[in-house]
Amino acid sequence: MQVSFIMKYLILFMAWWNASPIIPVATGSTPDHRAWQQLLQEFVNDKGDVAYARFKIRENELTQYLDYLADHAPAATWTRNETLAYYINLYNAATIALILEHYPTESIRDIWRPWGQNRVRIGDKTISLGDI
Repeated sequence: MQVSFIMKYLILFMAWWNASPIIPVATGSTPDHRAWQQLLQEFVNDKGDVAYARFKIRENELTQYLDYLADHAPAATWTRNETLAYYINLYNAATIALILEHYPTESIRDIWRPWGQNRVRIGDKTISLGDI
C-alpha cells in the first residue's frame, strides 16, 4: 500500500527531526521519540513507503509508543517545536496503527471514517485523527 504525499512528507520530516538523540525525561517534560524513530527506520523506506506487512509483526511496539505518548501529553512548558513534534509523531503513529488494524487494505479511505473515529488518547481524552 502506498502512503499519501503528506504522510510521506511527515514521516520523512520526523525521521530528520528525530535524528539527534533525545534524552529520556521526567513526566511533564517532552517525551522520548526514539522508539518511534527506530520503527520508522526499520519499516519506512527513503521514498516514504511503509512496509505494512512487516510492521504488523511489531504492532505491539507501536501500541506501546502510542500509550507512552498518551501518558506524556503536551505541557505548557514545551516549546512550539516540541509540541509540533509531539502532534506530528502522534498523528503518524496513530495513522499507521489504524492501517495496521485493518491490514490488508488498499487505502486508508477504505476504512470507515478514518479521520472521524475517536481513537487517539491524549491524557484522559480520546480524540480523532481529524482533531489532531
